[in-house]
Amino acid sequence: MFSERFDRRNKFNFDGSNLPYEKLSHLVEANIFGEGEIVQVLGMFTHNKSKYGKTGVIVTGKYNIDVPDHLIPMIEEVLGDPMLIAGVNEGKCGFCIRSYQDDKNITRFSGSFVDYNPTDKKIEG
Repeated sequence: MFSERFDRRNKFNFDGSNLPYEKLSHLVEANIFGEGEIVQVLGMFTHNKSKYGKTGVIVTGKYNIDVPDHLIPMIEEVLGDPMLIAGVNEGKCGFCIRSYQDDKNITRFSGSFVDYNPTDKKIEG
């Protein structure tokens, strides 16, 4: 009960500790990822090492991707649910990239967690 809730070790089978960190916006603007494409998620975490405070990160096969702050509660929900962690470890979690306009009419990038199916339009990133 307490071990599951307070265990701070990596809960995922994939070790992305040596992967580079990139902002989601940079990966889209560099045409590495495209809007509407689904990236397989192999892990995720939050940390307080950013100069802006708590940051959410999703781990793919090639990158640790800094994601917008509004995704932090969803990442924390996954981290607190053994069934969702198992789904990530079984390769069933994807992240669908989307853009939106902020209050200043600037294009920003975000996404949502989705079921991952290898036959979907995907990126191995």
